[in-house]
This record gives sequence, C-alpha cells and structure tokens, in this order.
Amino acid sequence: MPITEEVAVPYDLHRFIIGQKGRDVRKMMEEFDVNVAIPAAEEHSDIVKITGPPANVAKAKNALDEKVKQLEAEQEDRVSMAER
Repeated sequence: MPITEEVAVPYDLHRFIIGQKGRDVRKMMEEFDVNVAIPAAEEHSDIVKITGPPANVAKAKNALDEKVKQLEAEQEDRVSMAER
C-alpha cells in the first residue's frame, strides 16, 4: 500500500533538487521507485511529497535529506567565500 511522506525542503533549493530539465528528480524517482511531487514555483511552498511503498519512501526521504544538507553546505561555503 503506497504512502505519502512530506519533506521540508527550502524553496530556494527546489531547482537544485529538480535538476536541469528535471533530470535529478527523475533519477531519484527511478532509483527509489517513488513519485516525488515538488510544488509549483508560484506556491513558494517548502513541502515536497514522496509517494510509494513505505521502504522506498524511507530510502528516498533519506537521500533527499542528504541532498538538502549537501546543498546547504555548498551555499554556506559560497557565502563564507564571498565574505572574504
């Protein structure tokens, strides 16, 4: 029975999760056999929904969390570089 989990992903990182022409989000959906629903840009929502079998959703959620941490660290690096 498929489930849906909501994951908080800062709105300004959505374009990096989606990737060029949707490549990255499609790869994630194929890799984990889930559906990843990213809200439309005009909604300015931070909630990304992952739907699929519970075990797959858990793995996809972990991968998404790791990607967000990586993107946030990269942003912090750029800010600290700019401050120098």
